[in-house]
Amino acid sequence: MGRRAENALDFAWALSLILLSAFLMGVAFLLFLPFRLFKALFRLRWGLLIPAGLLVGALGWGLYQDRPTGTGRILVEVPPGMPASRIAQMLEDRGLIRNARFFVVLASLSEDELKAGAYELDGRWPAHRILRKLRRGRPYTVKVTIPEGLTLKQIAGILQRRVRVDSAAFVALATDSAFARSLGIPAPTLEGYL
Repeated sequence: MGRRAENALDFAWALSLILLSAFLMGVAFLLFLPFRLFKALFRLRWGLLIPAGLLVGALGWGLYQDRPTGTGRILVEVPPGMPASRIAQMLEDRGLIRNARFFVVLASLSEDELKAGAYELDGRWPAHRILRKLRRGRPYTVKVTIPEGLTLKQIAGILQRRVRVDSAAFVALATDSAFARSLGIPAPTLEGYL
């Protein structure tokens, strides 16, 4: 079954849930309210049914939008200063959330800001869990072991494979004597200090 067909089934499921909730709410009103109260509510039915319907619809829509997309784990880089709307759009484009606008509304409900960094996010998580991970600011970390005695170029190769560091830029920076001095290292390069 294609992704579009799955989305149509998800929408039909959410709509069915909303309609069933509205029906059950109506049955509860009929069964559990005293007759006089029911009669008074019947006169005000539109004043109650419209807000109740809107509330049930909003809750159903929110539950549907918060559902996981099902994509696997994806590494996401959030640059410093990126607004929540752009982060949400990036997450939607990568298939991690269903709706960027819903994610922005969810993010605006709290005063906590989304933290910059690299995150490993999972499309099997609901949107609120992804949001919580971005608020806590615990970025994705990688442990790299560099065996003793390796050359600068060998270290650059390991870092390029494990952490996706640009090996040419790493070698250029590690052989920059001004950079070594700025770190308080009395040598022209960082080789032997890494």
